Amino acid sequence: MRVQTTVAFEVDDPEYAGVVAADIANFLKDMQIAATVTPPKKVDSDIVVVYTDGGCDAKKGIGAWAYTVQEAGKPMQEVSGPMLNTTNNRMEMTAVIKVLQHLEIGRPILIHCDSEYVIKGVTQWSKNWQRNGWINSMGQPVVNRDLWEVLVKLYSLHSVMFKHVKGHSGIEGNERVDELCTMEMLNANSALIMSVPAEVHKIPTDTKGVA
Repeated sequence: MRVQTTVAFEVDDPEYAGVVAADIANFLKDMQIAATVTPPKKVDSDIVVVYTDGGCDAKKGIGAWAYTVQEAGKPMQEVSGPMLNTTNNRMEMTAVIKVLQHLEIGRPILIHCDSEYVIKGVTQWSKNWQRNGWINSMGQPVVNRDLWEVLVKLYSLHSVMFKHVKGHSGIEGNERVDELCTMEMLNANSALIMSVPAEVHKIPTDTKGVA
């Protein structure tokens, strides 16, 4: 039986990629394994690298979304915002919607996202949802349809690739958008507290037993 497989890898330095490819080829040759080595390809520098995240404190009803954008030759862009009466999933979706609304159509975009709900929803599930009149596999109306319709439309207009990343795993870009979301929720919570009338903040004084 003949088995065919493909080995791929990514490195930051193109010269190092060539060294690794040569080492792999030599190893396979020593093992008497027939192999074809394709010359390393340089990643398209025109790709817009994006990280998105969304979060929600369900107890307080405060959520936030955030994204970062890195384009070749330009400073990193960081954008975030708060939202009330929302959910974690809606914030994850909003982050992707916001960045796709911001970016110009035509540029290849790589979105790093830790939400499988968003990635699978827009790339897989949405096809059946639309075909079935936005009814899911359980025969129920699709939750968050209002955002899905916007996101699917933007996805169809842009050249987008998604890459799932594990949240809170030390990935710099993912950690940064998580920090931005946390900051937005903290600021929103502080703003809500400050907007409450002063008399509500007053701590009652217990005068019982005082001479």
